[in-house]
Amino acid sequence: MDPIVPGRIVLWCTRSRCPSRDTRSGYALAYALRMAVLAALVLAYGCGSCLPGHHGGIATIRADGTHRQALLADGRNRFLWQPTWAPGGTRFAYIAEPARGERRLMIGRRTVVRNAFYPAWSPDGKRIAFVRNYEVWVVRADGGGVHRLIGRRRHGAVDGPLAWSPDSRRLAFVADDVLYVIRENGTGLLRVSKWPAADPAWSADGKSVYYLSGRQNAYVASVPRRHDLTTGKDRYFLARPHPDYVEAAWSPDRRLLAYALILPKGGETYHDLWVLRISDGRRFHVTQVPGGSFGLSWKP
Repeated sequence: MDPIVPGRIVLWCTRSRCPSRDTRSGYALAYALRMAVLAALVLAYGCGSCLPGHHGGIATIRADGTHRQALLADGRNRFLWQPTWAPGGTRFAYIAEPARGERRLMIGRRTVVRNAFYPAWSPDGKRIAFVRNYEVWVVRADGGGVHRLIGRRRHGAVDGPLAWSPDSRRLAFVADDVLYVIRENGTGLLRVSKWPAADPAWSADGKSVYYLSGRQNAYVASVPRRHDLTTGKDRYFLARPHPDYVEAAWSPDRRLLAYALILPKGGETYHDLWVLRISDGRRFHVTQVPGGSFGLSWKP
């Protein structure tokens, strides 16, 4: 039997059925290109004990599983998670949760606002949206102008990630499994999804919203969908993440979906990070995160 070695993957075949050397070169080239695409993309996440010395904090890793880097380590009696990037990827905000007291939305060592969750930095870099008391709030990046965008009575409880439109004029969010879009000034609330929704993200032209449906059933794979805000029509994709994922994040070009699975291992909880390619449903394993991952985001 002859081995075919495309990159790091070794496949085996019988001589009678082995592809030609040209085909092998094609496999190797396709694999190299695929891994190059993944290597160019960077995921950030909070973790329970993935940093040196089994410390928690915020780390990045390339989508091909290489170049893990610690960005910020936990301080004493506090937990760091849910990083969100400023435009250009030079700064990030995150949630710091102390052993006592309220969660804080922070940039570096500076507290932006207290009692915050699920932060999302706007593409224009001026504001950060976040969830407080199951409602959508917005604050300027300098910590001023904090205000509630819309009251809970109009849409139900928000308990998931928020997504800014590319022009920073609208927000997408999910409340009680329903996908909504609202203007930056709190007007124009629009119910979008016909299906139970989670994990929204905008198309590059701002005309569509991507989301996952079916996450409520842990035994059924979620369905990636794209809702056209102009026509009101949904398109679904055949690609599926694993059924029991616990968090997800769309890549900036919406061609990939990163997600995490709970993986009990040796009495400790790990999270398994995966990347799903939307075009053909191919899944790529990225890494295992000791202590779990909390708040996936893609670096711009």
